[in-house]
Amino acid sequence: AGEPPLGCVFHRQDDLLKQPKAHATFLIYSPLLCKDVESFVASELWCRCVEESLKEFAYDAEVAGVGYQLTISSTAVSVSLSGFNDKLGVLLDAVTEKVKAMREIPETIYSIVADAYGDEVSNAAFHSP
Repeated sequence: AGEPPLGCVFHRQDDLLKQPKAHATFLIYSPLLCKDVESFVASELWCRCVEESLKEFAYDAEVAGVGYQLTISSTAVSVSLSGFNDKLGVLLDAVTEKVKAMREIPETIYSIVADAYGDEVSNAAFHSP
């Protein structure tokens, strides 16, 4: 009785193009994501590096009417996909392949992401009460 449902299915047709749209979220649970501050920062940087490496592909996907988001919580990495049904499989394949391939982060991507994240943290600390 305490188990959450494995999944839910809803259907809504696009009002403008009369095409079915979908939104799917996949959770990858790990106790290591937020065990300490270093783990949280490493997890956040990893997610942002995956997104940075998919930036060009994500732009093309957005033009095709689909998109994705990769986020972390205290217990899971969340991969959310949304858009026209017929293109979501292609996007899911690209995102999961990149997630599997990002065991080592290229220095160029890491430096871009780490600098932006450092600026974001500094700005947040500067503007906090």
